[in-house]
Parts: sequence; structure tokens; C-alpha cells
Amino acid sequence: MVENIMLIASLCIIAAVMCRLIGNYNKEQAIMLAVIACTSVMGFVVISISPVLSFISEMYLMCGLDEKYSSVIFKSVGISYVTKFACDICKDCGENALSTAVEISGKAALMIISLPLLEELADFIKKLSV
Repeated sequence: MVENIMLIASLCIIAAVMCRLIGNYNKEQAIMLAVIACTSVMGFVVISISPVLSFISEMYLMCGLDEKYSSVIFKSVGISYVTKFACDICKDCGENALSTAVEISGKAALMIISLPLLEELADFIKKLSV
């Protein structure tokens, strides 16, 4: 991943320059180019980081921790990145209200996936008080 950062940075810079040039003539095509470039980079990052995620999951299992803790963390990070990506695209399109809707939806999704952990925390506190 580290050695590919130059490739990713170059792709993003070239896409940004092309978006600026195309945007003068056709804003919609410029936005689509930006979405395609961002999606490509995100896909590459997901593929590149999967060995790290596997290693972290193995470490959780080796330490005797329940894998549901790591899955909540991974899901939270994924939701955060996708939400940020969608918010930025909406803002680039000039749709601030849609950006806010995506942001609120992402926060709601984070709350929903954290409910099992909150429930377990409440059970733990209840056991301590008994």
C-alpha cells in the first residue's frame, strides 16, 4: 500500500486537473469523472487493506476476544469512509442538503451497529453493581 501511494496521488491529481478542465464545458461529466476516480481509489484501498483486517481479526481471536468487537470497529470505519465520500460528492455537486442527509444516515448507522456493544456494557455494569 505504501509503495502505491504515489500511484494513487498521481491518479487523483490527474483526475482533479481533468475535472477542472472538463468542468468548464460540462459539469456533469466532470462530476462523473470524479466519482469514478474516487470509487477506483476506494476499491484499491479496500483490496490493499484486506490483509491488515485479516491480521487484526486473527489477533483478536489469539487474545481470546470475541470477534464481534473487531467487526463493529471495521464496520464503523467502513461506514465512516463511505459516508465521508458520499458527503463530499454531494457537496461537489452543490447539494448540501443531500450531504447532510447522508451524514445523518451514517451517524444513525453507527449508532445501530454499536447497540450490541452498548447492551453488553450495560450488562457488565449491572453485574458490577450486584
